[in-house]
Amino acid sequence: MARSEESGVSLWREVHDRLAREIRGGTYSPGQRLPPDTEMAKDYGVARQTMRRALSALRDQGVLRIEQGRGSFVTDTPFDFRLGGRIFLDQNLRAANVQGYRRILGVDRREASAHESHVLGIAVGGPTTSVRVATAVGGREIGVGENIFAQSGLPGVTEVCEDLLRSSQILSFTALLEEMGWRGLHRSTLRLSARPPTLLEEQILEIEQNEYVLETVSIILDGSKAPCYLSQMSYPSSRVRFYLDDDVSLG
Repeated sequence: MARSEESGVSLWREVHDRLAREIRGGTYSPGQRLPPDTEMAKDYGVARQTMRRALSALRDQGVLRIEQGRGSFVTDTPFDFRLGGRIFLDQNLRAANVQGYRRILGVDRREASAHESHVLGIAVGGPTTSVRVATAVGGREIGVGENIFAQSGLPGVTEVCEDLLRSSQILSFTALLEEMGWRGLHRSTLRLSARPPTLLEEQILEIEQNEYVLETVSIILDGSKAPCYLSQMSYPSSRVRFYLDDDVSLG
């Protein structure tokens, strides 16, 4: 039976404080959907309107997000991601002291589009390799996209990435390319924009259609300023917080 309001402290505040402690303690993970409010009200031994008031207060405090028709979700803690000329994922992971990786979702050999040929310095229709990747931090996917290489500029990288895909190994692209002899990799230009997610992004990142993604498009050069690859990544807006260094040109 649901308890009635007690003197002194409002019952909804008790429920609010208990649920907040459970979230802080890891009972519910970032991004996780809570049980329906009717079920939670029964578990907490309170009326449904009391439970709803506690949930609304947590939403107002940024602890939860409530989606119409879908329920209540624990707010994701965004990953602070610096985008600099020589600052890539590896450096951000070390700075935050967290575990993370990129895994290969697929490797496609295809002909270069007009834009890709311009960026990579090859003829339109020239052979390229698209390496589709997902980025995870702290065991949670925070990004998905692709790195596009000119096969003539990076001989052997296609076969290496295909081997990594077959073996399901994780990787660092900057470390991989440095092992293959490429030095001084740096981001020359960056385009940052926001848009609705594609269906594939919704599925891989497990996000809703109404959550915008932040898209980064970067041109990566080597130490001699020759184009190395084109990087196109998308991140849920609730999971990353970007900081731009002064040495990156926005384009």
